[in-house]
Amino acid sequence: MRTARCCILLILSLCLIGATTRHDLTREDLNFVHPFECALCTSATTDVTLQAAITAIGSAKKTLIITPVTWTIDNNLTIPENVHLSIAPGALFSISSTRTLTINGPMSEGLFQRFTGAGTVVLGGKNTLALPEWWGAAADGVANDQPSLQAAFTALSGGKGTVELRGLNYKITSQVNMVTGVSLNCPGGYMASRITPTGAGVKGLVYSAVTQTEAGITVK
Repeated sequence: MRTARCCILLILSLCLIGATTRHDLTREDLNFVHPFECALCTSATTDVTLQAAITAIGSAKKTLIITPVTWTIDNNLTIPENVHLSIAPGALFSISSTRTLTINGPMSEGLFQRFTGAGTVVLGGKNTLALPEWWGAAADGVANDQPSLQAAFTALSGGKGTVELRGLNYKITSQVNMVTGVSLNCPGGYMASRITPTGAGVKGLVYSAVTQTEAGITVK
């Protein structure tokens, strides 16, 4: 009986010690930042809220959660290299005309659309991959995927990286202008992707006479 009481006391003591040192798995413990919850942030799903979250993060290495709503980018916005974007399916950046969203920090992958609008996306920093699906490519051989393919090349126009095709059939009704230094990769093996030019005079993948002399374009 005495031994049993000692065991119970020991267990209770260990539980109390554990209670004083336990850390809840909160977003802060995991270095996650929700854009609606930082001190300077608002509840608006706009670039203003995202900028406030970036300002609150400062130079720390954090993950910014991009929730599954449409985020309106009415002002130029830059995501620094120390901020990782965790983009949920259903999250969409709608970039206004003449505005630019520059993403220098890493992004979570996912084969779903994340960009829309007449504005520009620039993938800088350590970003070296662009998927046409991020701009809404269907890869079903029916929808015109030229705008999405072109946007992927344009996003990597800094001259480094790879546009990767993971779908089956990308139909294009006008030419896609490739970028010097940016590769096109189709890693599908026997199920490899294909690009199908449709319409009279559509050349498919081209690059200008200026960049042609530089070579530097790779198709795998």
